Amino acid sequence: MKPTVLTIICLLAAMAAKAQIGYQVSLLDQATGAPRVNEYVTVKIDLTDNAGSVICSETHSATTNEFGVISVTIGDADTFARMDWSRLPLWISATVEGVVIGKSQVLNVPVAEYAKRTGSLTKELLCSKTWEGNGRDEIYKLDFYKNGDYKLVKVKDAEEETATGYYETDGNMIFLYQSRDGADDDIFEFCRFSLSTNTIVGIKDFPVMKQH
Repeated sequence: MKPTVLTIICLLAAMAAKAQIGYQVSLLDQATGAPRVNEYVTVKIDLTDNAGSVICSETHSATTNEFGVISVTIGDADTFARMDWSRLPLWISATVEGVVIGKSQVLNVPVAEYAKRTGSLTKELLCSKTWEGNGRDEIYKLDFYKNGDYKLVKVKDAEEETATGYYETDGNMIFLYQSRDGADDDIFEFCRFSLSTNTIVGIKDFPVMKQH
């Protein structure tokens, strides 16, 4: 087996129509530094999120060009339907001839797919049900009301602590205030809504909140 060096030259040129990801891999002979020209190789590509969950894994065979580069696409129309968009950035890794030879962050996410999956938060959706999350020893319950108020209840050992206040939304961001004047120094918490998983994420010290 020839030693190889991986260079991921081009990361995420997303092909919107098929929701595919195009990339190029450069293979070099590690001993000489020369490109591995006109070689037929098999490459296994894994696309993972920031939590390490595999979004897509495919194996492709291709012949390198005169520069030792192969160009491959990965994914299909369902690729991004399986991912949690709150777990960006994405990572791509390559295995050639059974050896993992590189892992790099995806620097350019497919914007059209991101917009389609995350969507926009509406007050109707936010207020439609109670949001709940499990901590280590407690349960959190968060209710939003159409008048702009919220109520947060923490249940631990059958005892409840309640916090109330006022909330605002900006796109998919939610800002919780302790008072209705919304002063900058009065921000209690902020978080983000993910339509793809129907969860509220990013509340400091709180678990992921799901509708119940």
